[in-house]
Amino acid sequence: MAVKSTVGRTGELARARDHLSNDPGGSVLFVGPPGIGKSTVLAATAKLAGSLGYEVRRCRAAAPEEGLPYVGLHDLIGDALGQAPVSLPEPLRRALEVVLLRADPPEGGLDVLAVNLAVLEVIEMLASRHRVALVLDDVQWLDRPTRRVLGFALHRRTPGRVAVLAAARRMSRPTEELVPEPALLIEIGPLTQTEIADLVERRTGLVLSPRRAEALCRLSGGNPFLALELTRERSSAVRGLEQFPVPERHLQVLGPRLSALPATARRAVLAAALSSRPTTAVLTNVAGSEGVAAAESAGVLHVSGAFVEIDHPLLGAAARHLAGAMAQREMHLALAAASHDPIDRARHLALGTVGEDAPLADELEAAAGLAADRAAIGVAAELCRDALDHTPVDAVQDRARRAVAAARWFHQCGERDDASAVIAPTLEAVPAGPMRARCLIGLADALGQDITGALALLREALDQPGLEPEINLEARMQRAGVLFMAGNLEAARVEAARAGAAASEAGAADLARAIAMVEALADLCLGVPLELSEAWGRTQPWPSGRPVYDHPNRLLAYAARGRDDQHRARDLFEGLVRLAQDKGDLGSEARLAMHLTEVAIRDGRLTEAAAWAERSWHGLHDHSSLYPRAHVAAWTGELDTARQQARATLKMAVAAGDAIFEALSLLVLGFTEVSARRLEEASLYESRLRDLMARVGWGHPGLMPRWQGDAVEAFLGTGRLQEAADLTSLLWHAAERLDLPGCQGLAAHCDGLIQSRAGDLKLAEQHFERALSLMSRVDMPLERARTLLALGVVRRRRRQRAAAQDALTEAHAVFTNAGARVWAGRADEELRRASAGRAGEELSRGERSVAELAAAGRTNREIAVQLYLSPKTVETMLTHVYRKLGVRSRTELSRTLGPDVRRGTVGPG
Repeated sequence: MAVKSTVGRTGELARARDHLSNDPGGSVLFVGPPGIGKSTVLAATAKLAGSLGYEVRRCRAAAPEEGLPYVGLHDLIGDALGQAPVSLPEPLRRALEVVLLRADPPEGGLDVLAVNLAVLEVIEMLASRHRVALVLDDVQWLDRPTRRVLGFALHRRTPGRVAVLAAARRMSRPTEELVPEPALLIEIGPLTQTEIADLVERRTGLVLSPRRAEALCRLSGGNPFLALELTRERSSAVRGLEQFPVPERHLQVLGPRLSALPATARRAVLAAALSSRPTTAVLTNVAGSEGVAAAESAGVLHVSGAFVEIDHPLLGAAARHLAGAMAQREMHLALAAASHDPIDRARHLALGTVGEDAPLADELEAAAGLAADRAAIGVAAELCRDALDHTPVDAVQDRARRAVAAARWFHQCGERDDASAVIAPTLEAVPAGPMRARCLIGLADALGQDITGALALLREALDQPGLEPEINLEARMQRAGVLFMAGNLEAARVEAARAGAAASEAGAADLARAIAMVEALADLCLGVPLELSEAWGRTQPWPSGRPVYDHPNRLLAYAARGRDDQHRARDLFEGLVRLAQDKGDLGSEARLAMHLTEVAIRDGRLTEAAAWAERSWHGLHDHSSLYPRAHVAAWTGELDTARQQARATLKMAVAAGDAIFEALSLLVLGFTEVSARRLEEASLYESRLRDLMARVGWGHPGLMPRWQGDAVEAFLGTGRLQEAADLTSLLWHAAERLDLPGCQGLAAHCDGLIQSRAGDLKLAEQHFERALSLMSRVDMPLERARTLLALGVVRRRRRQRAAAQDALTEAHAVFTNAGARVWAGRADEELRRASAGRAGEELSRGERSVAELAAAGRTNREIAVQLYLSPKTVETMLTHVYRKLGVRSRTELSRTLGPDVRRGTVGPG
C-alpha cells in the first residue's frame, strides 16, 4: 500500500518509534476525529515498524464491512497458511480454512475454540521468526468475529513478540482490548497553520499566502482532510479575508441544522459569521436578544460575557452560503450602522456596497491608514483595495495613490501576487509623471526576486517627467538594492552613496538613513567592516515607518554571523522578528526567518533551522525562501530533496538575474554533492560559484555560508590541486585581513586537506589541529566536526588508532546530535575502519588474510583455494578470528573490518 507523506506529526512519530524500539516492543493506539490524519500517521508508523524489523500485517476496516464475519482476519493472516514455518494441526487448520472461506463448514457447525486456537498458533509461529506488528486501521468498523478471535489470541500471545498498531476515532473498552500492554495512546490533534499550508501545497500544488493559510486553518479547525476538501472547492474569485466556500457534502449536513433555527436566530448566526469579532451588543442590536438566545440554545452560538463564538467556523461559512449575496450585503450595512469602530465600520460598508462611491472610497482609505497605524497591515491592504474598487474610474490620481498603498501593504504582509494584481491594471491608465513613477516603483517592489524586471521598471520610473525629489530618491534607493541582488556590489554602493548624499541635501533624513543601509551592506559584503564604513554611522536611528527588514540591527546581525558569533546574531535576528510581528510586517518576518535558518545551521541546530526555513517559505514562496529549505535538507541527509530544491532555486535565480541567490544555490548544490561523494559534479558547481564570487567582488568570506572547504575537497578529488591551493590562499588573505578566526580555521582545514592529498600526513595533522584551535574560539560546531573527521582519517592513516578514534568519536557525536545523518554515517564508517585496524593488529598475518576475504563475501572453499589452505583450516582460523574480534558472524566481521575491506580495496593495516 502506498504511504502518503506525513505533514507535521514529527513528535507523534518519534514517540511511536521509541515505543516500538523498546525491548519488548509495545503497541500504539492513535485516537482522533474523522479526517484528522490518523490513517496517514498509522501508515507512517507501520513503515517505521518495518524498518525496525517487524513483520507488518495490515487490516483496514470499513463501515460497510462491519457485518461481514472474519473480513479483518482474512486481511491479517489470510496469506500466512501456506508459509513456512506455519504448520497447524489438521483440526485447527480445517477450522481456520472454514472461516477464511477456503473450505465448507462441517456438519456439526463451526468450532469457535478451534478458530481461536488456530489464530493464536499462526500469530505465535509468525512471531517465532520476526517480531510482528498487526496494523488495525479504523478499529471502530472491525467486524465482531475478528475482534473476538484477536482478543483471544492477543491476550495469550508470547509477550514482547507481537505489537498492535491501531487507529480509532475514540478510546473505548472494545478498542482497548485489542491493544495489549505495553500500550501507548497518542491523540492526533489539529495541524498548525504552517502544516496546513504545506499539506495543501504537497497535495494540490496550490501555494497559500500566510493570511489565506490562516483562514483555511481556522475554517477547517486544523483538520487535514477538511482543509483539502475546502481547498478543492476554492474558487479563483476568493480573495483576501473572504472565507473558502463550503463543500456541498458538508452543506447537506449543516444546512438542515441552520434551517431549523427561527429566523431571528439565523439572522444572529449570519451577523456573527460576517463579523471579525462578534459581540453580544452588536448581535443583539441587529438580531434581537431573542435571536441570540435561540441560536445559543441550539448550540450554534456560544455567548461568553461580551463576546460570541460560532460553534464551528464551518457553520459560519454555511450560514453565509445559505443566506446569499444580497442578504450578506444587507447584514454588512446593518453591522456598519451598529459598529463604533471606524475600521470595522468601513469594512462592513465596503462589503455591503456595490459600485463606485467616492465618499465611501475616501472613508475606506482613511480607515486603511488607521489599520496600518494599529499594525493591522493585512486589514489595511484589504481596505485600501476596497477603496480602489469603489473609486470612480476617471479619478486616476486617486486610483493610483490607493493602488500604490495597497500594493505596499500587500507586499509587507507577504501577499506578493495581490500586490502585483492591484497595481498592474491601474498602471495602464496612469499618464507619465510622478504618480506613474510611484506605480512603477510599487510594481518593481512587488516583483520580489525578479531582478531583471525590477531594473527595467525602475529605469522607466526614473525617466518620468517632473519627478519630485522624494520619488526620485525612493527609486534610486530601490535601484541600489536591486543592483546589489544582481551582484553589482560596487555599482550598488556607488548608487546608494550618491542617492544618500542627495537625500541629506534635500533634508529627507528618514530616506537618507534607509539609503545608508544599502550602502553599508554593500561595504560589508565588499569586505569593509561596519566600523570602517562611512555609511554605517548614517543608518541610525531607524525610520519607524520603514519595513523592519531595513533596521540597522540586521547589519549588526550579519557582522556577528560573519565573525561566527552565532549567539549574538541569533539574538539580534530574533529581536527583529519580534519587532516585525508587533508591526504586522510579515514580509520582513519571513526574510529574517531565512537568515535565522543560516544561523541555526552554522550553530548545529538543524531542527530549529528546519522550522525557520519553513516559516520563511510560507511567508515568501519564492526562490529566495526555497534556498534555506534546500540547505537544511542537504545537512539533514535528504540529498535528493536538496538537489531538487536547489536546482529549482538556481534555475529561477538565473532567469531573474539574481546573483546572490544563484551563489547560494550553487553553494547548496556543491555541498550536497560533496556530501554524496560525487566530486565530479561538486567541482562543476564549485567552479561556477568561485567564478561568480570573483565576478561580484565578494570580499567578506564569513558572510556567505562556508563553501571554500567544499570547493577545495571537490577540486582535490578531481585532480585540480593548484585551484585548491589558489582558493585556500585567497581565503587566508581575506580571513587574516578581517581577523576572522572561523574563516582562518576553515583555511587551515583546507591546508590540511591539501597536505593530506600530497601525502604529508604529519603536516596535514598539524594543519587540522590548528584549524580546531581556531574554530574552538567561535560558534561553528558542524564545520569543527568536519575537521575532526578529517583529522581522524589522517591519524588512522598514521597508525595513531586511539587518537583517531577520539577525534572520530567526537565528530560522530556532533553530527548525530545535530541530525546531520550523512556526515554522521561518514564518521561512523571511519570509526569502524579505525576500530578494525586496531583489532586487526591482534590477528596474525594469516588470520588477517582469511578475515579480509571472509568480510569481502568469499566462501570458506573460495578462501581455501586462494590462500592454498584446506577448508577445515579456514574454518578453524575463522573461529579464532571471531573470538579475538568479539564477533559472531560474517556480517559482524564485515562491519568491524570496514567498508573498504568489504569492497576489497584495502589490504592489511
